[in-house]
Amino acid sequence: MEQNRNVLKWIRYGVLFAYWMVIFAGTHVPGRAISSDLANDKLLHFLAFSGLSFLLAWVLTPCRPTRTAMGAILLVALLYGALDELTQLFVPRRNADIYDWFADVGGTIFGLLAYLVSWTLANEVCGSLLHTTPIAVTPEE
Repeated sequence: MEQNRNVLKWIRYGVLFAYWMVIFAGTHVPGRAISSDLANDKLLHFLAFSGLSFLLAWVLTPCRPTRTAMGAILLVALLYGALDELTQLFVPRRNADIYDWFADVGGTIFGLLAYLVSWTLANEVCGSLLHTTPIAVTPEE
């Protein structure tokens, strides 16, 4: 049982790491290699950071999300978003954009809220399944 938990833990970490690397690679591709549609760009930032914050919460608070953990995840994601924007200054035909960071902020908050809602729903469903009264089986006569 403990071995299964360790395997699941490393799977969660692996998914988070892979996702984070995809985000990093995607934001550091030289500018002309990707679409320059402004609305699409902001949507991509929003979705990327929604996923990142959701996965961070999934990895760091699988048993019970706490305010402290959610605050730490928010801070990490927002600092990473700012760092990500700043490092794009060193990528050809890319620039730092405060509105991209605003999209990152919105996505981070949405991802954390989505995690809290999904965790609460899963907890209620699992709790109700575990606390049902067993059906009495009467012997046939």
